[in-house]
Parts: sequence; C-alpha cells; structure tokens
Amino acid sequence: MTSNPTKKRWLQFFDQARLERTDELLLKAKKIVLMFFERLSHLSNKQQRNTEMVAR
Repeated sequence: MTSNPTKKRWLQFFDQARLERTDELLLKAKKIVLMFFERLSHLSNKQQRNTEMVAR
C-alpha cells in the first residue's frame, strides 16, 4: 500500500486544527465552570444572609 503525501498532509492539518479547536473548547468550558462556581458561591452567600435575617 503506497502512502499518499497529499492525504497525509491534509490529515496532519486536520489533526492540528482539531487539537487547536479542542484547546479553545476546553478554555471556554473552563470559563463556564468558573462562572458557575462563582454564581453558586454568590447564591450561597445570599442564602446565608437570608437565613441570618430570618433568624433575627
């Protein structure tokens, strides 16, 4: 079976593009997760304040 150099170059190109895209998606996912935890923290702080106000 002979190797097709053009096909090989295209496959390398797509592999590299896929890796770069994966990095981009991972960064977006990381930002989303961090925003989620930040909002979760704010909600728990708000809930704690509400609980303290009710306790008074």
